[in-house]
Amino acid sequence: MITNCHRPVHLEKALDLRGTDGPKKLVIAGGTDLMVSLQEVDPEVEIELLLLEGIRELEEISWNEKNIILGAGVKVETIARDEKIFKTFPGLKEAAEQLGSWQVRNLATLGGNICNAAPSGDLLPPLIVYDAKLELTSSKGNRVLPAEDFFLGPGMIDLKEDELLTRILIPLPEKGSGSRYEKFGIREAMEIAIVGVGVGVVLGKEGKVEKARIALGAVAPTPIRVPEGEKIAIGSTLEDNQIKEIIRSAKETARPICDIRSSENYREDLVGILLGRALKKAKERALKKGWGKCK
Repeated sequence: MITNCHRPVHLEKALDLRGTDGPKKLVIAGGTDLMVSLQEVDPEVEIELLLLEGIRELEEISWNEKNIILGAGVKVETIARDEKIFKTFPGLKEAAEQLGSWQVRNLATLGGNICNAAPSGDLLPPLIVYDAKLELTSSKGNRVLPAEDFFLGPGMIDLKEDELLTRILIPLPEKGSGSRYEKFGIREAMEIAIVGVGVGVVLGKEGKVEKARIALGAVAPTPIRVPEGEKIAIGSTLEDNQIKEIIRSAKETARPICDIRSSENYREDLVGILLGRALKKAKERALKKGWGKCK
């Protein structure tokens, strides 16, 4: 049962509370999944809520010559509406605007979506595609971890008991970059991804892929990359026959389950369809606009 609720207004205080002994602390920001989380807590166990909403340090967005730096408390709706983010990281905006409803997005935070670690989390494949780094902070210091290494299983993350996710650092894309996020759900809104696909490519002067990153959501216990598919993409011009080979590799990498929302085979087919669309759109963006570094 909940015995106390802490609502610090400064990060330093939040870290002190996080690191203190006593009842287990349930950390929430927007709180959109609070009732779901409480269902998994033994009602006989004392817990305290640690609310991070209102800590300004966690709500800041800044840019420098190398990165965009997003506070973990940045609202998902803020990302969905930010045109500079769209021009630089279109896949992240596309994922954000498909997360829940606008009411949910106005409460939900980037850090919350990451720390929930749902295999279907919309923002997770784009963050992996963009090679995002996560700053994990305690009162003793901080460490930085690649986003793809943070997820250990459904709802399981590499976060220590005294740590908070504080900032997300995303490198600015190279010249000739293009990216895309594709999602499929039964409904057009308020839908958990049955499959989500993130793609990022860098094209050279001759139109050949120099770098590629592919991330899949909802087809494994964690969001996953497709390393063999990325290797196939490098050096190609992403013609239809080459895309087919990349898709084949992605289907072999995926480990979908059969549940109430989809069969295993259906998810596998969706991987192919969505990945094909995402690769073509990423190539189109790279050729037409060549997302250079944003000053």
